[in-house]
Amino acid sequence: MTVSGASGVMREFLDALAGRDFPRARACLSDHRFVYSSPLSVFDDPDAFIADISRLGSILEKLETRHALASDAEVCAIVNFKVRMAELSSIDVVLWASVEDGRIVSMEAFFDGRKYDALFEG
Repeated sequence: MTVSGASGVMREFLDALAGRDFPRARACLSDHRFVYSSPLSVFDDPDAFIADISRLGSILEKLETRHALASDAEVCAIVNFKVRMAELSSIDVVLWASVEDGRIVSMEAFFDGRKYDALFEG
């Protein structure tokens, strides 16, 4: 991976997810100091995170980055995941990440998890 700056690393990560290139997405994550949290899950192992998010590949139709802002080693991206599920066709997510040595060391995802909860009720 030869991208630089927090925004470049985030763009590479999101482009890899959009292309369902999970090994490329994994290359954007720190090997030793990675942590991810969202309303639904927490990971401190980049390989476990990629294994989990790769399940999205079969239903991901499109990933659109609406806007990204960077300041030094931090980047915030507003993205929309379009998925092939009638009950959950579009998911707006804000991703806030910190980048060190050209890799993402932390990422928080902010979104409304109630849509997911409704899928599993009953």
